Amino acid sequence: MTGGLGALSGTTRARANALILAASNAGDDTSVVLNQLRGSAIGATDPQVGVFEWSGEDECELDDPRAWEQANPGLGHTISEQAIRSSLAADPPAVFRTETLCQRVEALDTALDITAWRECADASLTLESLASRISMCLDVSLDEKHVTLTGAAVEDTGRIRAQVFGAWGSIEDARMMVPGIVRAVKPVSSVFFKGPASALATDLRELGFVELGAAAAVEACMELAPLVSSRMVLHAGDPLQDAHVAGVSKVPSGDGWRFTRKTGGRCDAAYALAGAVSEARTQPVALPQPEVV
Repeated sequence: MTGGLGALSGTTRARANALILAASNAGDDTSVVLNQLRGSAIGATDPQVGVFEWSGEDECELDDPRAWEQANPGLGHTISEQAIRSSLAADPPAVFRTETLCQRVEALDTALDITAWRECADASLTLESLASRISMCLDVSLDEKHVTLTGAAVEDTGRIRAQVFGAWGSIEDARMMVPGIVRAVKPVSSVFFKGPASALATDLRELGFVELGAAAAVEACMELAPLVSSRMVLHAGDPLQDAHVAGVSKVPSGDGWRFTRKTGGRCDAAYALAGAVSEARTQPVALPQPEVV
């Protein structure tokens, strides 16, 4: 796309009053060319770039008819209200925002429900009161330049709390820091997925971590998605975890799917989350005993 626009704009230099018109929805954070052009127009950094935009107000409700009118000047003429209501019922929230409300979103092809995820954030959340139930998962990015250690525990209500216990920019740093955290937390179980995290396999096994195969990674990813959508996963809104959760999309794996990073970035925090949540849910939870009268 970037190369195509560059080649096209180059051909107009030799023509007086040349004009390039482009039409698009709002896209997401990976829509590099669109975002750059819109930014130039909004910021008036290039007097030759203009933007004509119809979009709903920021943070409007999805079912706000006024926002529909703002984003769809053809409403009532070429577009019916029923057509928009059908899209609202069928499209994921991020898709509806960019396609119908013409609003930029973080990511379109997401594996996890970002709206539901953000609604379950609580900056004060910790696992302190569930210390005897914590399970851990460590994951390493494909480029082996980032490591995340996440813990999770199941409440008596069935909801799961998740917390990032550590994140490092190298395997060497993780190798030094993880043992102290594990000894302090004393998790009931600890796992890592076979793959990049195997670079720490010997160290992790010495700490009691169990290696899980590709099938377990697929199961953990697929199980996490509906849990997030049903708002069963509580977290503290860690910026790193938020970024990785928002950036993951699905890649087929056998009869299922697992996480991948659409932009080629890192998603170890998302894998560590999925592994910790899955492992925590396999642990027995002591239910309150009925009072005998």
